[in-house]
Amino acid sequence: LQLVLDLGVERLRAHSLGLNQKLRGRLASVGSDVFVPADASGWGAFSLVRSDDAAGLASRLKEQGIKVDARGEFVRLCPDLSTTHEDIESVANALKV
Repeated sequence: LQLVLDLGVERLRAHSLGLNQKLRGRLASVGSDVFVPADASGWGAFSLVRSDDAAGLASRLKEQGIKVDARGEFVRLCPDLSTTHEDIESVANALKV
């Protein structure tokens, strides 16, 4: 809690939105079916990739050490404060179509 207070909620939110924008861009560039919100200001912490087998895809990603979960037809990815650009590249490479 102290870290959040020290960094500031607004700063953390801006960082999260920036990571998700980069993640969605990289995923789209490798052919993933990425859900892109019409209004990013109302967007939460997750990026969504549509899949006919979201549960199976989530399982395969978890086997590669990528922490995700599946909800319905979507695999949910949630970059956080410790997510690096290398992490984003790893996910994009794992999801290349």
